[in-house]
Amino acid sequence: MTSTKAIGQTYSGTTCNVCRGGGKVWETRDVPGYGLADFVIPCPACGGSSLGQIRRERANIKSAFYHAFLHEFDWGVYLDDKQQPIDLSEMQTFVQTFVDNWSAWRDEGKGFYVWSRMRGSGKTFLTSCLCNEVMERERITAKFVSASELVTIAKSADKTAVDEYQRDPISIFQRCALLAIDDLGQAQGDWLQDILFRIFDARMNDRLPTLVTSNVPISELPFDDRITDRLQKMRFTIKLPDCCVRSKEAFAEKKAFLQKLGVM
Repeated sequence: MTSTKAIGQTYSGTTCNVCRGGGKVWETRDVPGYGLADFVIPCPACGGSSLGQIRRERANIKSAFYHAFLHEFDWGVYLDDKQQPIDLSEMQTFVQTFVDNWSAWRDEGKGFYVWSRMRGSGKTFLTSCLCNEVMERERITAKFVSASELVTIAKSADKTAVDEYQRDPISIFQRCALLAIDDLGQAQGDWLQDILFRIFDARMNDRLPTLVTSNVPISELPFDDRITDRLQKMRFTIKLPDCCVRSKEAFAEKKAFLQKLGVM
């Protein structure tokens, strides 16, 4: 005899009526020689995917990339000047190790600095895929934040609050298991430099992996050596080709829509 019931909190907006968004359920089994016993299992209805989406939402992953994983990242879309595919197989294999050998990357506190001068080249998409993969596989806490948001977040601090993260909202970026900072180098200012130093210094000392995207190499960032030196120590560089993947995807989506309507 077996029966299941949801665990803990009900999350609003979930589509799963079995786990109510929790991703896991209690299963009561009749164990021979023992009797009834409760076991925690992934939700048989959604396979735990409801919990995965909640985790991605809390990480602040952009909604368009909630379900983005590495197998969806098309490395073959990058073409050279002669419109021939660029061989990125070694880069693809290297990036894959981040999720396949997460414990090694975590123990060393290493991450990626993903850059390309071309907007829409897939930097944010690739970084979102990495975050989603690691969160799904390892059940860790991750945070995704645009560099331009950091000053606003820091200024929201309430020094009188009881909750630590309300008193110092930047501390969550210092401590989370995996951090992704998007579009580094677009925003400037002393406030941002101080915030970045706090984040990078804490994460370097605690060996916490960090992912960063940018439109420029580290050497061209508008920050002082406190920032760039730590970035160099904490990250491997991934240089994506200067190709606008976003425009190609937009064209493909429009074409598919028109074909669906029978226009093409």
